[in-house]
Amino acid sequence: MAQSAPTTAQTIEAYVGETMDAARMGPIHWQVLALVASGLFFDVLDFTIFGALVPDLIKSGFVTQAQVSWIGSVTVAGLFVGTLGQGEFTDRFGRKAVYQFNLLLFGLATIIALDPQPARMSSSLSGSKPIRSRSKLATSSARSSSRSCSASQLARAAS
Repeated sequence: MAQSAPTTAQTIEAYVGETMDAARMGPIHWQVLALVASGLFFDVLDFTIFGALVPDLIKSGFVTQAQVSWIGSVTVAGLFVGTLGQGEFTDRFGRKAVYQFNLLLFGLATIIALDPQPARMSSSLSGSKPIRSRSKLATSSARSSSRSCSASQLARAAS
């Protein structure tokens, strides 16, 4: 008998790679791609907005340079904690439900964060009397006295 040359066995990585390359995208694949892309969009949007606002936040005195780095660090720590929690929730409720809830929660939080006066938003949600804005407080206090308002005067006027 003549011996034939030994054939090389295909590795699992090569087999999966070839199979995935030959696979067609069905409707469910496009839905998953759209869901993942929208999540990535909101994630990138959040970091882009923060990055664009950093110079104005520092210039206005709202935060210092050191506080900006803390905000970035806390954001990464929050991502870490969220990732740990997502593993447990995914095991219980499934990937699709957890990812959709995460996307909904993140999207709503991003929309709520767009409101320049969060006190107005929270008071309208709770049904309580809306709080006057700081500019109105400063003007009403400035009318009553000739000197400029301090933070403690504004706090007393708000209560």
